[in-house]
Amino acid sequence: MLSTGNKSVKNTLFRSSVLFSTLTVLMMGVIFSFILFKQKISAVSQIIEDRNSYLNNFMDNFLRETKNTIDFLSSMEIIIYGEKGDEPDRAAVLDIYRLITDTNDYITYLYSGYADGTLLINDYETPEDFDPRLRPWYINALENSPEASVCEPYQEFIDKTWLSATSRTLIDSQGEVTGVVALDYNLNLLNILLRKTLTNYNSAYSYIFRDGGEMIIHYHPDRVKHNLFEEVPEISPADFTEGRGTFSYAYDGVKKTAFYSKIPSADWVIVTAVDKKEILVPIIQDIILVLTTVFLLSLFLGYTQSNTLARRIIQPLQQLKQHTEILVKGKELPQTAFHYPDNEIGHIAKRTMEMAGDELLKKNRVLEEQRKELLTLSNTDQLTGIANRRHLDTFLKQEYKRYLRTGSPFCLCLIDLDHFKIINDTWGHDTGDSVLVKVAEIFCSTLRQTDIPGRWGGEEFLIICPDTTLEGAAALAEKTRFAVESFWNNKPETVTVSMGIAEIDKRLTLRDLLKITDNRLYLAKRQGRNRVVSQEAPGKTSGQTPG
Repeated sequence: MLSTGNKSVKNTLFRSSVLFSTLTVLMMGVIFSFILFKQKISAVSQIIEDRNSYLNNFMDNFLRETKNTIDFLSSMEIIIYGEKGDEPDRAAVLDIYRLITDTNDYITYLYSGYADGTLLINDYETPEDFDPRLRPWYINALENSPEASVCEPYQEFIDKTWLSATSRTLIDSQGEVTGVVALDYNLNLLNILLRKTLTNYNSAYSYIFRDGGEMIIHYHPDRVKHNLFEEVPEISPADFTEGRGTFSYAYDGVKKTAFYSKIPSADWVIVTAVDKKEILVPIIQDIILVLTTVFLLSLFLGYTQSNTLARRIIQPLQQLKQHTEILVKGKELPQTAFHYPDNEIGHIAKRTMEMAGDELLKKNRVLEEQRKELLTLSNTDQLTGIANRRHLDTFLKQEYKRYLRTGSPFCLCLIDLDHFKIINDTWGHDTGDSVLVKVAEIFCSTLRQTDIPGRWGGEEFLIICPDTTLEGAAALAEKTRFAVESFWNNKPETVTVSMGIAEIDKRLTLRDLLKITDNRLYLAKRQGRNRVVSQEAPGKTSGQTPG
């Protein structure tokens, strides 16, 4: 039997060990939670900053490109003297404008107005009382002559769409202003890019305001032309003196954290904001879970420790206490000063610190994967894993520019799954999705490495075939069509594809080429489907829509 003194010591040690273990592990949990909080806040801030930087680079490059385009056009004599030119000269000017607008999705109109009230523009019906000299783009160019200028947002004369323009005066050899050349870009189209949310943060969005606080592009279109500093009095121009930075504010009672950066090529500021609640709630939940787990673990450690302290009390307890105090103070541990005993307390203390390091590494890996996913999300079709339409548009423009530069031909193959609605209605949408995935796999295994397959939309696919003539593309398409048909032989579902093919030509723009390809696909379906069509229907010319 234990003496009364020994029992008292054991009880005292039990209480002390439980209290010590609880405080020690909870302290480590608090430190770990603080580190975790800082790490996650830093990672979220980095995601917001990366998104803002990406949009800033896009807008800066876009504005520079528009200024370079306007600078180049304003130096062309055929445009400078457009009001005095004959019909062939004016037609040539309009052809230049059409080529540029067809190769840039964001440019709505490219045009020039002259001192006599003449306007040269494609596909635009000018109202009777329309005078280009009274429009904002014309007036703004005169005020900033001879430099190119970015116009404040304004509504289009007819359909009231919000536009902005880059314009520059046309100056003849005598130094006289003959007119203004300008290009309109649709702010609604640019807003589509800004409205894309960050991964896992649905409340995130971006907007742009100009010097003075006037909104130019915003997630809510009705806030365009509103003044940011008047709507949010707690922020002012003084908060944006640096080239980039962070700030916080509240709008409609919702607290937000934001990152801003100034666009170098204009007096514009782009802001990316996200609700603070959406950031903090998941982090706080994780910390509560960690602290709860650590608290329960500390109770278990205290109970286990009390059973062994009766035999081995002073040295293990003192060593662990001193070791913990050094860690709490943030000092570096001596290399040989401590040696954890080979018992439960030593093992648990050592493992607790290892767990903290492993958990931080795991969280960092998850955040890094989220960042990588953000970079690839906008380029990949989420179902099939091949290029999405946006990425295909980029490849198309690159291939078209290469063709204009080198003359190397390329073909487009537009593909439609035959009777895909029947597959969905008969076998269900899950089967329909698996069919789309399998068709994409067949394309990837059948096509050449240089060919670029992508999902155009719904059950439509587009294949870009670089350095390929119409003959070669037709043979490749037939091989692919046969591969799809062969795979589904002797299967409950019947899956075939119809294909339309067209080759680039000097007379064609990208829009023309896509239209011809679509016409031939439509012709393939009219002729019975499950076939490749590479020629126009008899009696039709390129660019016509069949029946």
